[in-house]
Formats: sequence, structure tokens, C-alpha cells
Amino acid sequence: RGKTSAGKRGRGLHNKGKGAEKLRPSLKANQNRGK
Repeated sequence: RGKTSAGKRGRGLHNKGKGAEKLRPSLKANQNRGK
């Protein structure tokens, strides 16, 4: 489910800064614009 630390890293939720807003709440929610 991507809840662990490694899972969140894989989903890109450890990223900060410009462009990182696209990663939340998920990649699919933003048409895969993140990462």
C-alpha cells in the first residue's frame, strides 16, 4: 500500500520543493505529473 518509509520513497513523497506538490496525495491523482 506504500505506507512504509521505502514505499513512500518509491511514491516520491520524500521529495521537497518545486514540483513536489504534484506528488500528493498520489501520482495518479495528478495524471502522473509527479516524480
